[in-house]
Amino acid sequence: MRKIRKSGLKVLLVILFLGLIGKFPLMVDAEGMDFDVRIFTPETQRRDDVPGFDLLLEPGAKEVIEIEVMNISEEPIVLIIEMATATTDDGGTIFYRPREGLVRDNTLPYAMEDIATIEGNRFSLEGGEQLRIPITINMPETRFDGMILGGISILQYVDMEEASGQGGMIINRFWVEIPVRLQQTENPVLPDLELLSIGASQRNWRNIFAANLQNPEMMLIHMMEVHAFVSRAGEAETLHEEHMSNMQVAPNSNFTLAIPLGGERFQAGEYDLHLEVVAYNGSWSFHQRFYVSAEEAAAFNATDVSISRTPLWIFIAAGGALVAIMFVIYMVLFHRKSKKTMNKAVDDVIRQISRVNG
Repeated sequence: MRKIRKSGLKVLLVILFLGLIGKFPLMVDAEGMDFDVRIFTPETQRRDDVPGFDLLLEPGAKEVIEIEVMNISEEPIVLIIEMATATTDDGGTIFYRPREGLVRDNTLPYAMEDIATIEGNRFSLEGGEQLRIPITINMPETRFDGMILGGISILQYVDMEEASGQGGMIINRFWVEIPVRLQQTENPVLPDLELLSIGASQRNWRNIFAANLQNPEMMLIHMMEVHAFVSRAGEAETLHEEHMSNMQVAPNSNFTLAIPLGGERFQAGEYDLHLEVVAYNGSWSFHQRFYVSAEEAAAFNATDVSISRTPLWIFIAAGGALVAIMFVIYMVLFHRKSKKTMNKAVDDVIRQISRVNG
């Protein structure tokens, strides 16, 4: 009986708390910037102990969420505010802001920027001014399990041409990212991990083996640890390896795991990739054979800035030494030929004189 009463009291407290959530703003840290941000969670917020918005909505439901931005400086500022689908970078970090040039993952069923809309994306604020901005969410009509993950990104606009004209000035550009998580059900969903490709590549002009990994499900991968190593085909000896931990992978996203060569050259031939992945909500193992062509190896080796190469001055010095040696040889031969020619001429003169006297 006590257990029932205790459970009932907990439910009542949760209901009362959820009824008050929308009345109290949550602060988002924007230290080092000229603005502050506050978010106001609605009654559809699932949990209060997570950053940002975590909403449970019915299919086809419409919800309006709000953020408030305040210019804490005395000068006018312009803020760029956009919605974006969550993506995963190559270090296993989730981004909640737009990433230029990034193509949508081919498994993404719903993009956050198509579901959540803001009236405009540039907002001007005078010194000390604050502005409350509504964001309208239109939930997909089709019921799904899992989540749509994205975020609200806020960036203070900087005129780069004007700033660069000031000369020697360091420009710091900071983002505020507010996660937005949308669900229709609380049915458990497991993520997945697939190896899309493996091959020779470069990152920052340095040779790597690049393994492209994808999470095709509508669920985060939490606390992921990766151990990857490459060996010659059919051999056990590890040539190159990489170990990473505390990674996350956004739903319906892909990223490239780099296995660096550490300044070594690519060698053409067949290799084996061994990849072990353990996460809070899943584990995966991959073994795939792949081939590096002689053309690929030569092209990447030619542009890798970390490969130790013979300095140019050595080639110049060697060339100079070769020219000097050839010059000495020429002079010696020329001297010998000249001496031989002179001796012959003297002998001819002596013979002529002998004939005259005779």
